[in-house]
Amino acid sequence: QNVMRFWSRLLTAMTLMGGSSALLSPTAAPTQPPSLDDYRAFHSMVCSPPTARRCCNSFLLGGGLALFMPSDYSDHFRRHGVAASADAMADNGGGSEARFKHDSTHDLTPVTYYALVVVSLTGLSTLLGLTDEVEATEYPGDGALASPELLRSRRDPGNVVFSDQVLEYIARRRAVSSDQTARPRVKRRFEYDFRLIGANVVMLHLVFPGESSLHLAEVYHIRNPVIKALGSLIMDAAKFLSPYLLAPLGGVVNRSSKKEA
Repeated sequence: QNVMRFWSRLLTAMTLMGGSSALLSPTAAPTQPPSLDDYRAFHSMVCSPPTARRCCNSFLLGGGLALFMPSDYSDHFRRHGVAASADAMADNGGGSEARFKHDSTHDLTPVTYYALVVVSLTGLSTLLGLTDEVEATEYPGDGALASPELLRSRRDPGNVVFSDQVLEYIARRRAVSSDQTARPRVKRRFEYDFRLIGANVVMLHLVFPGESSLHLAEVYHIRNPVIKALGSLIMDAAKFLSPYLLAPLGGVVNRSSKKEA
């Protein structure tokens, strides 16, 4: 029954993509902000189209960033540095090698979300009861200090880690950045183990005190090397195809990611 309900939601989403796509449009007006349960459904990859839109908009329309990083993401920062990576993305620097390809800020929409749900099998994992929710926590006020405990997976601490380089990248890259040395705080923390595909994922919702933007950072580790290789291809394909998926909806929100003077 759960599987049938899931595919019904997907068919609804696909219908909206092909016809009246207000629910999935990245420029659709926001409604009420998502609840913790909305985000739980979103991150476990089984949410409804209206919930997917609300969750995507909570990052997209607020000027936030969205990073989806494999566990070996730090190799990029070792080669190019954090400052050069952030500047290359902010300046939209074409084919610059310093561009951080795991920065998916302009690719996060309900359309690409459902594409990932299908091809990654994460939604199916949850519906089959093969996904463990390790944590889903919301911190009050300005959130919690980004301590080492919150930046490391509880189930796979040796592989899934948010480094200081990630926090620095977000601080430099964010749209409103009067203080590039500021350290974000953790507003929400989620962790899931999608056992069907052997993937452990930690999702952080990050905020800066005094700023309204909400940023999403995810680190995932796929234990099976074959599935890991396929997962990398899927993520690259999703980023490549996202402009074509978004074209019928009028493209992505045109918001500058450059620092204000």
